Amino acid sequence: MKLIELYSLATGLRIGKQHLLETFCALPFTRYITLHASSGMSSKNFPYFLEVVLLIKPYLTAAGIEIIQLGEEKDPAIPGCHSMLGKTSIHQANYLIGRAILHLGNDSMFGHRAGYLEIPLVQPWGSTAPQNHASHEADPAKTIHLVSH
Repeated sequence: MKLIELYSLATGLRIGKQHLLETFCALPFTRYITLHASSGMSSKNFPYFLEVVLLIKPYLTAAGIEIIQLGEEKDPAIPGCHSMLGKTSIHQANYLIGRAILHLGNDSMFGHRAGYLEIPLVQPWGSTAPQNHASHEADPAKTIHLVSH
């Protein structure tokens, strides 16, 4: 049982639809994936996003697909990504995730947003487990959980 379901049972509150606003965010390209390499807990952060980007970037470039890195200004920039670190509001980030071909990122709000929107999602897991913490709404056919033991 996911935590949100447990909280719902414990409080008697229904799990409702998300109501997150979107605000237009201009980009110089239209085909992209989003990457979010941080979270609220450092123990949830996958340490090898640079290596992943180095592996997939040539294939994405050949297909005309860019990588947008979302996050806070203080987050480390990953070479090979179009950095939007500290450059978007939460509403602009919602807009970008909603139009992405794929979202790659840790257990974080952005991963939950992508799951809710049924954007294909690849999530590496560290100190949390997808059985309890994964997006409640994510389509299992569009989601890959990479669990380290």
